[in-house]
Amino acid sequence: MKKDVIVRKDKINDILSQKMYRSLFGEESQEKFLSFRFLVLSIEDEEAREKIADIFLELFSESAILYIDERPVIFYITDQGYEVKNLLWSIIDDFGIKVSIFNSGKINSREAFLMIYDLYERYISLEKYHYYGVGDLVLEIIKKDMHDLQKYRKILLNNVAEDPQLEKLILAMFDNNLNVTKTASEVYMHRNTINNKLDYIKKETGMNIQEFKDAVSMYWLIKFK
Repeated sequence: MKKDVIVRKDKINDILSQKMYRSLFGEESQEKFLSFRFLVLSIEDEEAREKIADIFLELFSESAILYIDERPVIFYITDQGYEVKNLLWSIIDDFGIKVSIFNSGKINSREAFLMIYDLYERYISLEKYHYYGVGDLVLEIIKKDMHDLQKYRKILLNNVAEDPQLEKLILAMFDNNLNVTKTASEVYMHRNTINNKLDYIKKETGMNIQEFKDAVSMYWLIKFK
């Protein structure tokens, strides 16, 4: 389905927004693709929506904004980790409004963005008033359509999907109840090495397998081939 995509000229970071538009929606884009993550803001109050979008644009050092079917979608180049989740709660407190945010994992291609955004629209967009990460998206897919889990698992896992060493490490973590010290002993790695690999997994997928929901989601993605 064709999407209505708008670049607002009055927004900050307009040059990067134009570049992002050409990369993702240009018919014959020649733009060099920049890896990024994206946020989708779902806020009913239009004035508050614009103010909150500007807050995120100012907080992220390299960021852009497009309006896709009237939803502000903020693209950011620098990894913000799980700081976004904390920002959400502060915004809710400051504005006294109900907000829903989806925060993606790392996106490495135009096709990956379009697929993940489509999954967001089908599984998350009607949910209200919460922070949703990739782990939440995977849980919704598990509940509603396991076929989609298999179809999109490589996109959701990103580079982790092609790394048998990381898969072995993830399975070892599950076998040891997500205990890093016990896993280090089993796979003969220093715990600092494992922590670095877990951080890499989090940056690639947007999922922190030391948190329960993300661990469940990752387990299904790894096992359901």
